[in-house]
Amino acid sequence: MPQDLHGILVAIGTAVLVVFLIYRRVRRNVGRQPVSMKRLWIRVGILTAICLAILFQASVHMNNWLGAGVGALIGVAVAIYALRRTVFETTPEGNFYTPHLLIGLALSGLLIGRIGYRFISNAYLLQNAAANPDSVPQPPGNSFTHAFDNPLTIGLFFITAGYNIFFCYSVIRHFQKKITPAQE
Repeated sequence: MPQDLHGILVAIGTAVLVVFLIYRRVRRNVGRQPVSMKRLWIRVGILTAICLAILFQASVHMNNWLGAGVGALIGVAVAIYALRRTVFETTPEGNFYTPHLLIGLALSGLLIGRIGYRFISNAYLLQNAAANPDSVPQPPGNSFTHAFDNPLTIGLFFITAGYNIFFCYSVIRHFQKKITPAQE
């Protein structure tokens, strides 16, 4: 397979995946959501693991840790505010919650905007590097490190992660006493 075609296919695949993830993220913030304890716990676990991986990669720079800490605190504060405006329901069909629409969309937009900005700025740097490979120094590390090597990007990610981890855990706590094992 020619190198150009491979690069195009990877870019298209990545774009399709990103659009799908954005769609799922927005859908989770809009309307009445059924409570699935397993899914909420999985979401908490995955986000916690991602946060730990980012912190491990960011461990060499104190500014990255500061961005993560401030972001997580802001995310938890926003989650507390959102939980006060979330509607919790127990019906014959099951347990449901309706998250605050604008808060979820604003957090999704913030993170999506920042990641989009990072991809565009990195694409510009890569384009310049391809045009003149000798003029652009190659930083050490891997692409995961470069995606989160900025305190602002880490802070925005941790706002979203802190919000989601705290929100999901709070929904679990709210319904934990009301759900029987057959309803999971």
